[in-house]
Amino acid sequence: MNSTLYVDMCEYNKKVFPAQIIMVFIGTASSLFLFLNPGKISLLYSLFSIVLFYLWVGITYPFLFKGLLKRSKVMIIVVFINLILGILLAADIFFLRGNGVFVLKQVDTLKISISVGLVIWGILIHPIEGVILRGHKYAAYLGVYTCPTAPYAIGILSAVHSNSLESIVLIVISCIAIATGITAGLFGMKKEKIYEDIVLIPVGLYGLLSVFIM
Repeated sequence: MNSTLYVDMCEYNKKVFPAQIIMVFIGTASSLFLFLNPGKISLLYSLFSIVLFYLWVGITYPFLFKGLLKRSKVMIIVVFINLILGILLAADIFFLRGNGVFVLKQVDTLKISISVGLVIWGILIHPIEGVILRGHKYAAYLGVYTCPTAPYAIGILSAVHSNSLESIVLIVISCIAIATGITAGLFGMKKEKIYEDIVLIPVGLYGLLSVFIM
């Protein structure tokens, strides 16, 4: 692995370890809590996990993943957007604590099944694909990278009753997922193809569909 991007990923993974393990545990625990025991408290925990993930990326990328930011000015914007997403969802949690009404879309089994599948994809399948393709040192993991975090967040947000703030966040995450899938998966970053990211295109499209149609 002599690609600059993969070298940067390896160094980043080393610097943040064991954050990957902690984030996976938080994502797994909070999503299980939400889907097995749907309610206001479990929703708040799930939203908090998304806030944590996006704030982590927004804060650590500029300091620990400088190689990617230097080669891609767009990533600087994406990192800034991650911070905004985390702040917006934090405000949403504050609102829900006192005023929110929880509604899990249990009436539609298909929607819930897709949401669970997206969460599993972000927590487990996407990182495993990266390990198979490149090895664990160069794989993207939930909570410390945007790519596997997107299907996780879309899975959670599309499963709950979305107020206008959550809808905006879901739209932004979905658009970033589509752009990431096209850029990294199809066109590559300086010919470095991250094939597992191609799946982010349909994932992002589903996120948009869940806002505007479902």
